[in-house]
Amino acid sequence: MQPQMTGRMEPASPQPTSRRRPAIRALAGRIFVCLLAAWLLDGGMALAADTVPDQGIIGRIVSKLTGGQVQVSGVSGALTGNLRVERVELTDADGTWLRIDDLTVTWSPSRLLTGELLVEKLTASRLTALRPPVVSAPADSGGSGFSLPVAIDVQELHLDRIEIAETVFGTATAFSAEGRLALPSLEKAEGRLALRRLDKQGEYDLTLQQDQARLQSKLTVREPEGGLLGNLAGLPPAPLTLDATAE
Repeated sequence: MQPQMTGRMEPASPQPTSRRRPAIRALAGRIFVCLLAAWLLDGGMALAADTVPDQGIIGRIVSKLTGGQVQVSGVSGALTGNLRVERVELTDADGTWLRIDDLTVTWSPSRLLTGELLVEKLTASRLTALRPPVVSAPADSGGSGFSLPVAIDVQELHLDRIEIAETVFGTATAFSAEGRLALPSLEKAEGRLALRRLDKQGEYDLTLQQDQARLQSKLTVREPEGGLLGNLAGLPPAPLTLDATAE
């Protein structure tokens, strides 16, 4: 009979939030400006054709407005609805730490003007996490707390394959993922993420609902002996069945 394990797992101590917020705020703002600028460029140069006018121009806009932290190549399709990107790379001081291949975004760019990033469907054939990112200590901006530049609504997310390098969790893993996310602000969120291991058995489902008053979450885990979560938590070798809720 498969044992059932419960209990709290203490995560590693995170880096101070105050050090991370200015960098996150700057990158989020740059991505929003990048999306808006790219859409306006497309509308001005090729709205009638409904296609991306120049892959090089889009790539340079993204790189410049994200401080070189986001690199895109192979842009095609239409910025006014269906956008395809052959490769997206996230970089830091040590180079590329995350790569996304064959990204397709079905979105409503005009909603950016109303303060919402609406993505009807986001898919990718492969997401590769090569290593943890390098987090630098930004200078104290002295400003107010971080807030999203736009509300985010991703109605459907599908990743065919997620590959996590050994340097991230201590063991190489591969998943597929499906989910959704509604993020009107950092104080309010609702979403679901379902992961399925591709290299071994293992299923992980997370649902999340947050408002200003409370945070509700539910985590369901099914994995065999020697599974990822059991190893990370340092649990005795045994199949892991976990149904946990938190408020």
